[in-house]
Amino acid sequence: MNAPLAQEHAASISTNNLGRKKRLYLLSAIVFGVLITLAAIWDIRTSKALVFKQAEEQARSSSFLVSAWITGSFEVVKHENRALRAKIKPSDLIIPPIDIKRHEELAKFVVEEGKTIPQILSLGYMDDECRVVVGATRGVYRLNGKAFPNKAFEGVTIPIGNSYSYQDFCRGLMDFPEREDYLSKIYEGYTKENTMAYVHRLRDEKGEFVGISAISFTMSFFQQWLNRLDLKDIGVFAITDLEGNLLAQLPQTTKRLHKQKLDEAFFKFLPKETKNSQSETNQNIEGENHILHFERVTGLPFYVVIALEKHALLGAWRGKLYGYSVGLILIWLLIAVSVREHFRTVDQSVQLHGFAMQERSKNEEKARFLAMLSHELKTPLSVIRMVLGANTISDQMRETAEQAVNDMDFVIGRTKDVEQLDAEKIELHLSDCDIVENLNEIIETLAQADRFTIVGGPLAIIESDKHLLMMVLSNLLHNAIKYSDPKKSIILELGHIQRNGVEMVEISIANYPGQAGWPDPDMVFTKYYRHVKAHRITGSGLGLYLVSGLTTLLQGAIEYKPDEELIRFVVRLPLSLKG
Repeated sequence: MNAPLAQEHAASISTNNLGRKKRLYLLSAIVFGVLITLAAIWDIRTSKALVFKQAEEQARSSSFLVSAWITGSFEVVKHENRALRAKIKPSDLIIPPIDIKRHEELAKFVVEEGKTIPQILSLGYMDDECRVVVGATRGVYRLNGKAFPNKAFEGVTIPIGNSYSYQDFCRGLMDFPEREDYLSKIYEGYTKENTMAYVHRLRDEKGEFVGISAISFTMSFFQQWLNRLDLKDIGVFAITDLEGNLLAQLPQTTKRLHKQKLDEAFFKFLPKETKNSQSETNQNIEGENHILHFERVTGLPFYVVIALEKHALLGAWRGKLYGYSVGLILIWLLIAVSVREHFRTVDQSVQLHGFAMQERSKNEEKARFLAMLSHELKTPLSVIRMVLGANTISDQMRETAEQAVNDMDFVIGRTKDVEQLDAEKIELHLSDCDIVENLNEIIETLAQADRFTIVGGPLAIIESDKHLLMMVLSNLLHNAIKYSDPKKSIILELGHIQRNGVEMVEISIANYPGQAGWPDPDMVFTKYYRHVKAHRITGSGLGLYLVSGLTTLLQGAIEYKPDEELIRFVVRLPLSLKG
């Protein structure tokens, strides 16, 4: 089969394959879309029950958390009361006090202890008739004729002898004399704020009842726990006593909580037995379905009550349903677009093959360029061959041959250096470098050394790799000689600058353009780039590419900054290398 027929046969096979690929891709896209749709329908059908289940779990975990917080806080209160009891002596409970110094010590102790518990209203000691022996309160401030409790415990002492026999916490001990401690019912404190108290009997050495220690706290003691929860407005969250009196609630109410009971619709489900928790679901209350959850605070007469509105809970589910609907529409649109684009891509595969051929052509062009580079060596080789073939070699012929050798060495050296740079095989060997001295060393080796003019300096000694530094400077100086106007000077400007807080040396090399003209600013540091007019001069197109790479390796930078008259390259190097 000849070549044209082979290509035609291959094209036919390729067309058939492309048709099968189109059909397979279309079928795969449809199957994918159907599976996504079925999965979305299944998720929508099952997620509604999951919403309620998650709400129940959230209610259970939130109520457990609040219950644990309350229990822990009352442990702190009990611990504080134990501290009060440990401090007092039966002899301290006499009114009026016998030992004034001892009484002042107790008063100071009570004030300091009061500052340790948030929401505390008052604390102290009373005798067996509920008269104050030592006590301190949060204190109040007045605004518009009304009294409000201070935000922080101020430790205002309570006058000795004040009677609290009318308060619930004293009545509780009188009603239940066998109790050693007692958590009072809600009562109105001296600040007109809803209050509770934890009290404990004090006994003498004979076990006789001689007085009580008491700590009272405001209802914000309970509200703080609900306020800590990150809850959405999807129902009611409350803390009640065993009789259904509200102690705290979210959303908060401006009414006096102790005068407000739990909603009757919820109250009838309040557990009558001492169970840890009870859940009732699908209860139709006041025309709306609710999820109810009750949590008994362990060891304390409180309930945490949560009533979640199912309608509100399903708000997120309805949003999910809407999202799925919109998402499925977008998915099918994307599938249609994807199929169309895939067909277009398949149809363009031949064009892509052509692009691949073009890329191969570029690689071949680069190979030809390298061949051209080797051609650069032919001229110096011809010069050397001519000199060697002469019967007698004059001094001028010898210099010409040496220059040809130098040209070849220069091209080969550049190629080798670039190869090492690209392979990242260059290692740094740091030492102190005197840039002015290095420049002079290079200039002395050049044939037209008298053309260089150095402006500025001296420069600081820098820490760098001398070999690489010499390569950078040598390449730039050689280029300045080769591509500049031979009748004009080459200007070297030296100085110091700071960039981003780093002190650096700056070397500027400027020359007037020669026959090669002005380099392209966008291509000047590109590998293999040479100006069209520069081909008359032996070169590799690798010099400035190598300089740029080496300067970066030395943690410096190089810029091409020409002006109206001069070609200028500016090199900046740090005084020392990092790391």
